[in-house]
Amino acid sequence: MKKEQIAFVKQLLFSEEYQKTDLKTYAIVDSVREENATQQVIFSALNSLNLWSEEIESETQTVQLHLVELKKESELVTYLLEHHEKSVATYFLSSHNLEELGAYYSSFTLADIEDEKEQFKKGIFGFYDPNILPNYIKTLYSHEKIAEFFAGITICFSPNPKKEDELTLMYPTGGTEVTVETVTLKEPIETTFLNSTTFTKETLEPYEGRRVIDHVQVGLFKRFAKEEFLERLFIEYEKNETWFKEFEEASLQRASTLYDEAKELYDIESGAGLYRYILLGMKLLEPVKSYDLHDNLLNASVEWERLEQLDKIIDYIKKENVDV
Repeated sequence: MKKEQIAFVKQLLFSEEYQKTDLKTYAIVDSVREENATQQVIFSALNSLNLWSEEIESETQTVQLHLVELKKESELVTYLLEHHEKSVATYFLSSHNLEELGAYYSSFTLADIEDEKEQFKKGIFGFYDPNILPNYIKTLYSHEKIAEFFAGITICFSPNPKKEDELTLMYPTGGTEVTVETVTLKEPIETTFLNSTTFTKETLEPYEGRRVIDHVQVGLFKRFAKEEFLERLFIEYEKNETWFKEFEEASLQRASTLYDEAKELYDIESGAGLYRYILLGMKLLEPVKSYDLHDNLLNASVEWERLEQLDKIIDYIKKENVDV
């Protein structure tokens, strides 16, 4: 993130308007994303604690998830924003103190996740990840779920790891509505959201308990992930003059069908595998005779083997200039 953009974010994180409402600025810093993050948090001498749930803290050991109360003059803020592309931190405002927030939001790091069969499985939940948080906020489909997450938070700020000039603002606006707004860091950002945000400091006790990501939310997560992947795929294609010329005119629906096919039929999960499969699917109107795409992928037991099979077909088409 450039100096000017960092200045705009700092201005938003430490606005003088917050002093009138007793708001403090916090960050959740993921040391998994940046190996020097823990050292930087310690050297900053800012108040912080490890946010991991006690049930998983022993497993993570030295890999800490830091909840830090930020100060405008601290070099840690600049450091975190300079490393935004590593998804190292998200930021938020709260009127609660550090210990209250830590005790409450540590429970979100270990959630009960419901599958399509309505069975639950405990799992580490990275709600704090800039790649996950905006989508998670959009899955809060009821007043209860919104109230549960925003019980201690007034507004969240999440830098876009893929675009250094974008910042996502997320805050509740009443009822079952949450505003998820993307702003461009080209000029100072207005704090107009303060006009529609409640600053009443309520006790967190009514919302304490286990955290559940139900099957409705899981379905929404999958839908958002698919939409974002296909959007990136089309953008990348526009930049890249490759041999996949027909893909330029392909419909989004066709790409969407291939995305589902790759996941459901062949268990292709990685972005690299999905990318290859969709591009091949757009190019191949019928299977290449020298390769049986269906059987080869079904027989591949692990992801890297599936990628290897897809690459073989791609190489064959390129080298032999196969007419498909």
